[in-house]
Amino acid sequence: MGLWKKLFGPTGSGLHEHPWETVIDMLNGGCENVDMQKLKAAFERLRCYTGRTSKELATSVAAHRSCPYGNGTAELTILHLASQCNREVVQWLLEMGARVNEKDEKGWTPLETAAYWCQKDIVALLMAHGSKPVAQTFFLAGRSNGHQATDGWRYPREEDVVEVLLQNSGIHEAAYWGCYKRVKALLQDNPGLVSSKDAEGETPLHHAVRGTEGDYKGVIELLIVSGADASAKSNKGLLPIPHLSNAKDALRRSLELRQQQNR
Repeated sequence: MGLWKKLFGPTGSGLHEHPWETVIDMLNGGCENVDMQKLKAAFERLRCYTGRTSKELATSVAAHRSCPYGNGTAELTILHLASQCNREVVQWLLEMGARVNEKDEKGWTPLETAAYWCQKDIVALLMAHGSKPVAQTFFLAGRSNGHQATDGWRYPREEDVVEVLLQNSGIHEAAYWGCYKRVKALLQDNPGLVSSKDAEGETPLHHAVRGTEGDYKGVIELLIVSGADASAKSNKGLLPIPHLSNAKDALRRSLELRQQQNR
């Protein structure tokens, strides 16, 4: 049984009369200019209809609607809907106690929804309330633009979102996800990071050459210019070069030249 039925009963029980429809209509598309006074009034009517607390509604209310990021439908919490485009509504829901890591039917958190829609400020707000990015979060960033990241950032906002997601990360993770801005900032603060190794003995260059997201080519070139050692081996004896595919021949040649210079 879906959340809708759990809250309001089966179809045909006067569901269409509930103010929830007003809440959904205000948030499901074009919600940048939501009238907060009207939204709060509709939410209060909804609270009276259901007898639930504001915290319960902020956490549990969902709608079975067309999925905004794929085919079919999905049950979306009100926080997921707001995370598409309205920071003020997200802040209001969080203040009422909405669970920041609640997942929808497709397994997305509000953070992943915000990242998908390139909502940098909402991403930052959700992270400030304890939401943490995982691999799926980075992969979904900017996909609402139809972008399959293969050769740099097609839209500037995408890198801005990834930069926020990486705000607490180290250079290895930033290099892997192709975030040029983050890698550059870290190197400016500490140039020695270019040679730093993780627990597997891998340098940022090892991570960058495996990447396929964002501006991975720019990151590789930045690391090379910054003095990355192309001959550095991981704990397993692996060099960065073998990870490069044939599609990266130019970068491979640059790395091979750097490797020769380091001998």
